[in-house]
Amino acid sequence: MLTDDDVPEGFVRFWVPCRTLPSDRAWEVINPADAKQCRWVDGGQRCTAQSVARLDRTWRTSDQRDAKPRWWHYCEDHLYGRRIQDGEIWMQIVAPADSPLAAGGVT
Repeated sequence: MLTDDDVPEGFVRFWVPCRTLPSDRAWEVINPADAKQCRWVDGGQRCTAQSVARLDRTWRTSDQRDAKPRWWHYCEDHLYGRRIQDGEIWMQIVAPADSPLAAGGVT
């Protein structure tokens, strides 16, 4: 997670729903009945927690518009700077204090 020390002067740190960011729309919260083991691995050590969200890692080319999704599952501790709030995945970002994004974000 970002800290205030990571934010340059004139910028603000805040949370936005991932669905509002074109680069982050592939994340979704899952039903607990659909949970799988978290995909996170560090030095050969794999997380054993159940997933709370999944990320569509499908590689689509122009001739593969209908490619089958490849879902990677992650637990709450391994959402890579994201959190679940109100049934959605949110991401912490930094933007200029006077930007439209900052006006709509949640601190």
